[in-house]
Amino acid sequence: MPIYEWYEVVTRTTPFEQGDFFDNVPIPILTHWDFTAPVGNPVHQAQVERHNLVLMTQSCDLIKYEDTDHVLLCPRLDYRLAEERNKGIRGKDGWKNLIAGRVIGIHILNMCEIEQFQCDYQIVDLRRVFSMPMGFLKDISSPRGRLRLLPPYREHLSQSFARQFMRVGLPIDLPREYPGKER
Repeated sequence: MPIYEWYEVVTRTTPFEQGDFFDNVPIPILTHWDFTAPVGNPVHQAQVERHNLVLMTQSCDLIKYEDTDHVLLCPRLDYRLAEERNKGIRGKDGWKNLIAGRVIGIHILNMCEIEQFQCDYQIVDLRRVFSMPMGFLKDISSPRGRLRLLPPYREHLSQSFARQFMRVGLPIDLPREYPGKER
């Protein structure tokens, strides 16, 4: 059976692909807003948070993007830190649920042991999606390069991201029993 590596390191100038990691990215977060103020003068306040992110935009789309086009990214946390913040993923049962993909809005990635790029298991928060210009990401990319999630793990993350949005709860369920006559 072939061995599939989880990650590789790419240079700063390597074109972006889905699954690329970006560390310590400044994200403006709106903390107060009042849009009832006179037209053209909305009142708002923001603060800047720093997040480790993973690029979620499909690689085939990125090929056509210009620096002004926006890409989608999701925050990722080291497992130990995420475990402190979310009791639903703690302990053996939490771990089993993560590995089985049963925690809505969260995806787990393997740890990385590549020298100078080591990281713990990564918890990707699929409920928080950030959008920013591709040119901004180029500007803040680390000169030492970046970590890239490899196939098939990248596609598995993408599938989890899609599931986050394609879930549908129907107001009235269909009957569980077959309504017709058996043939």
